[in-house]
Amino acid sequence: HATGNFPGDSTVSYGEKLLVGYRWFDTKNIEPLYPFGYGLSYTTFDIKSAQPDREVYAAADTIYLSVEVANTGKQDGKEVVQVYSSARDSKVDRPAKELKGFQKVFVPAGETKTISIAIPVMELAYYNVVKGAWEVESTAYEFSIGNSSRNLQASFSIQVE
Repeated sequence: HATGNFPGDSTVSYGEKLLVGYRWFDTKNIEPLYPFGYGLSYTTFDIKSAQPDREVYAAADTIYLSVEVANTGKQDGKEVVQVYSSARDSKVDRPAKELKGFQKVFVPAGETKTISIAIPVMELAYYNVVKGAWEVESTAYEFSIGNSSRNLQASFSIQVE
């Protein structure tokens, strides 16, 4: 029973906190009928060889990652490449993964394109209620790349110092 949750009365309690939508399903290991980012296509894609421009970053840096998108089908098509992050050994509760970047790319049938996606390290921040400010944790971060929150085909790790 969700007393006080949406739609609520004069006040609403957001009991799920940060775990809204795909974050709830992925963190709680619930299999949705259609995962976040799900879409149909007349062709198929293989997302591979994801790599960052380096392995160690500071909070003011930007992560430039490259990833190959191969159209393995018989039709030209477009794919939306999605990048999810998760913080290892976080000192705060976080979702299992969070969308941090995406890019739509057109790839002719049978061809492969390499795309670049920029993610400012500050996008990895959480709001530190004690300090009253956004903070990037100095820890390792895992990145997963795919075409939905449940179809992740490539990954890499970085360290933020």
